[in-house]
Amino acid sequence: YDHKRTSSNLLKTGVDFIEIRSLDLNPFSRTGMDIETALFLEIFVIYCLVKDSEFIDEDEIEIINSNDLSVAKFGRKPGLRLREKDKAISLKDWGLRILDEMLPIGEQLDSKNKQYKKIINSAKSKILEPNETLSAVLAEQINSSDLSYTEFGNLISERNKDYYLKRPISSNKEWESLKSAASKSIKKQRSIEQETLDSGVSFEDYKLQYFKS
Repeated sequence: YDHKRTSSNLLKTGVDFIEIRSLDLNPFSRTGMDIETALFLEIFVIYCLVKDSEFIDEDEIEIINSNDLSVAKFGRKPGLRLREKDKAISLKDWGLRILDEMLPIGEQLDSKNKQYKKIINSAKSKILEPNETLSAVLAEQINSSDLSYTEFGNLISERNKDYYLKRPISSNKEWESLKSAASKSIKKQRSIEQETLDSGVSFEDYKLQYFKS
């Protein structure tokens, strides 16, 4: 049981947590995500939870994968069209429809300052005006800096690193806890690496066994 893939245990153990990756990354935030994105994701996750979802068959999986690749490669292309079951729909129209469906949830969560409604309207604005998106801002800054994508990323990283290195340890209440966690993590990694060496099992053999479980 311990050696089975997590996905193989889903039917028996269920879902413990859902990890949302990539879509929250903001290169212009030192923490990788600003408060606006965090609140938007709060509404979006609730929306995904309450929205009815039909069974996804093999054909639907193929469509989802195709749409995912299209957005990843051509998401900034004006008029990009995606597949929704047996029909075509523009990325813009689909995005606006989802935001409209999210709005009632935001209204339920809202306080007097209507922050959730403002966040949804901000997202709509970025769909209607793509130059407001993070990708547009990033592209514009890279083009105007005369740096490559990698060089620009390294520049941001160095600035963030310098910022945190200059902060006194006393400003971080969790410093000792994080330091201890890092030390334990390194020891655990070395232990796993040693167990791997001692086992004499090649990576290829391990991979074959892993995908059989």
